[in-house]
Amino acid sequence: MPTHIYRSAFKTEVLEAEGTDFQRLFGDLMRIYYPGFRNVRASAFKGDGGNDGWIETEGAYYQVYAPEINSINPEIYAVKKAKEDFKKLKENWDGLVPIRKFFFVFNNRMQPVSADLQKVMAAIKKENNLEEASVIDTYQILEMFDRLNEKYKIRFVGNLNDVPEALEKILSPLAELLKKLAQEDHDIVPYLNAPHPDFSVKIQFNGLSDELKARMDFASHYVGEIDNILSDSRGHAQKIVPALQELYQRSKGEISNEREDASDARYVWMMQELIPSEARGTSHYTSYRAAAEIIFAKYFESCDIYEPPGSFDAS
Repeated sequence: MPTHIYRSAFKTEVLEAEGTDFQRLFGDLMRIYYPGFRNVRASAFKGDGGNDGWIETEGAYYQVYAPEINSINPEIYAVKKAKEDFKKLKENWDGLVPIRKFFFVFNNRMQPVSADLQKVMAAIKKENNLEEASVIDTYQILEMFDRLNEKYKIRFVGNLNDVPEALEKILSPLAELLKKLAQEDHDIVPYLNAPHPDFSVKIQFNGLSDELKARMDFASHYVGEIDNILSDSRGHAQKIVPALQELYQRSKGEISNEREDASDARYVWMMQELIPSEARGTSHYTSYRAAAEIIFAKYFESCDIYEPPGSFDAS
């Protein structure tokens, strides 16, 4: 399996992950690299004392922050959190194992790390005479994943080579998500007889990343399964298009064009909206995500979601 397929699958997981989901993902990755890494479960009364995970023998402590996807100005809160969490760490853990290294793990979703946050970490290092104090951002987490061998990559994203078995697991969630879309009421009138542009041209026009292009290319091989499911439900087929168009319009309201990764962020936001919340954190989540991506690939190609090349609305 090409490396970029695994990378794109993992990147989507990272972009989706919030709160404890991201913390768990980061912990799983760290334990592969550092067998001595241990997660810290927060106490009901005292919390984690500023420590989400640590390597005791190195005096290395990790605090993890993964804001919600549509959070406003998460960088500002990250600066505040880094300061407060280090203070708590000093009060609660330094007497047990002296702090030598402090890492602020930030799911900034491919955005640049602000100068303010970098200055805070530099100040923490200098004022406390630490060996190291720095931010671990999304790019660095992806680089760690890239260095894994295929056996470990499969732990995170599943065996993407096993298409027939995976497809069997996807069909039921695919039918469920299509039914969910068809049963919702929407005011949007679907575009009719719109020309279908070249798939790659539309991806480039909308500014989608290479990773999401790879995922949609992969999912596009299975869009025929949607036609099979809807073959006996023409009424459902007619309702799905406006449902997806409304979902896309809502994503534009949630994710500003000012964001550098607006197109990717909208993709992830729509996926979270489409997949049932009860599926998150379960063994079925991967199948639901794959089903959602097949739906997006089909209706992206037919210009029902995202902007057609030549329009003025693409970010």
